[in-house]
Parts: sequence; C-alpha cells; structure tokens
Amino acid sequence: MNRPRTADLTKLQVVCSLFKPLIGDDLYLARQIKESIETALSEKAGTTDEFLFKARELSSNLEIDSPDESVRHIDLSDSPFSMLCLRAKLLTAIKGLCRFGQSTLLLSGLKEALCPTGRRWSPKKAQDYQDAIAFARDFCQQRSLPRSQINLVIY
Repeated sequence: MNRPRTADLTKLQVVCSLFKPLIGDDLYLARQIKESIETALSEKAGTTDEFLFKARELSSNLEIDSPDESVRHIDLSDSPFSMLCLRAKLLTAIKGLCRFGQSTLLLSGLKEALCPTGRRWSPKKAQDYQDAIAFARDFCQQRSLPRSQINLVIY
C-alpha cells in the first residue's frame, strides 16, 4: 500500500474513533470531517500529529463524551527501539483505552526507531520489524478486555 493512501486511512480511522457518537457508521460523513480538518491545516495536513491535535480540538468543541481519550498515539521514532519500551508504552496506552467500547491505538515511528535515517535495512532489521508488529498485535489482543475493541493502526 502506498504511503499517501495509508495516511488517509489512518486519518479516517482517527475521525471514526473520535466522532463515533456523531457519525455512527456513516463513512461519507467521516470523510467530510477528515477533509475539513485537512483543509483547516493547509500545508501541515500531511503530519499525523497536527491532524490528531486538530481532530481532538474539534471533537472537544462539539462536546462529545470524552472522545479524545478514546484515541492514543504512541510515537516510537524519538528513541532507539527496545521491546521492553514498546511493551511499557503499549501497556500504558491500553490501560487508558480499555474503559471504552471502541478505541484506536495509533503506533507510529516503528520503522524509524528500528532503522534510523541514513542506515540500510538488513534482513535482521526487517525480521525485527515484523516481530514488533506481531508482538504489538498479540499484546493488544491479550491485554484488552473482552468487551472493548481496540483498533491498532501501525503507521
């Protein structure tokens, strides 16, 4: 999947989670909200952090029942990768998300943490990346409550 389409799907997932009481299952309305936020951001629309900030701001202005807490963002690009650090960040995020019926956990910067800019991907790093994704999926599935659904988005 190409990068722009992945970014669009990620943003659409964030909108669906934040505005769930408002939009229900109407993807057309969710797309309109996403495009409105991107228009408001103009040039910064490409960054997920800016989009997430604006989406949370908009949802808080609409007074929907604490939607900004149903989306958590874990950015791993700021530090070297370790499975222990990933586990700790996932556990902290899941503790806050389990009380919601449906929530979204956005995991970004995994590739950058494993292979910083300027370095080459080796078969071992590629395997470590796949192992980290599998670990995150399994961990979220095992640690979440049966009544809660956590959507894991790896970006």
